[in-house]
Amino acid sequence: MAEILLHGKKVRRVLPMPHAPKSRTEWAERKIEELLSLPFIAEFVFRSPKKLDTTEKEVADLLLVHKGEGVLVSQKMQEGPGSRTQHKNEPWVRKNAKTAANQLIGGIRSANKEPIWCNHPRRGKVTFSEGLPTLRHGIVIVETWAPVDLKADELELALTYEGVPITYMSVNDFVNLVFKLRTVPELIAFLDARRSLPIPCLRVIGDEKCLVEMYLLQNGTLAGCIGRSYAKLVVASRHSELAEVLRKKAEYDAAAIERLLVLGGNTVEDS
Repeated sequence: MAEILLHGKKVRRVLPMPHAPKSRTEWAERKIEELLSLPFIAEFVFRSPKKLDTTEKEVADLLLVHKGEGVLVSQKMQEGPGSRTQHKNEPWVRKNAKTAANQLIGGIRSANKEPIWCNHPRRGKVTFSEGLPTLRHGIVIVETWAPVDLKADELELALTYEGVPITYMSVNDFVNLVFKLRTVPELIAFLDARRSLPIPCLRVIGDEKCLVEMYLLQNGTLAGCIGRSYAKLVVASRHSELAEVLRKKAEYDAAAIERLLVLGGNTVEDS
């Protein structure tokens, strides 16, 4: 373990695993786990949950848990993102969104039917003996440097499965979203609000910033939002107000994390 300062408190940070990652995808999975462990606190973030059987099949790339509720995440990274032109990037994103969605649906399908386990960097082996916690959302995150419309593949990209809403985002947007919202309940609340968008908006990967900013401006709702272009107009017209909202939120989040660290004792704060 190493120490970092988070809003003036010492917090344990997960050090890199001893063996080098075999691919950029594996490296990214570790890095995103580490990044999410800062705003969400490490205890709520689980990487590579697997079936507790002889197959040890991975059910997803990430599981975020809070008070018996979970968000399941399936992730796809490009091995050589800089080598792809926009012409090649779009088909790669569409293909891998489908692959990630299939993995996510498989994880949702097995969620309450069999025990799941994973190695947690602080808690060691963690077992969910009755299956995954109640899943509030599933998220497909795919690496892309430009927005991609998934409408052409809508028949293969479910927006819900067994009652669990499925959201499609870019990896970069997802990480930025987490750092803006900072808690699993707030992430769930945003994903709930996001479902009010028109269906075509739900089938675009990328360009998420305007949506979360409008959500914050409207005190946790996207009511009336008819698309990203509309959200950008709203945000641009209320730029000064947004800056104040973000400032107040940062102060509130800092105080909330301070309370969590104090109440958490040795669970979160270094002794």
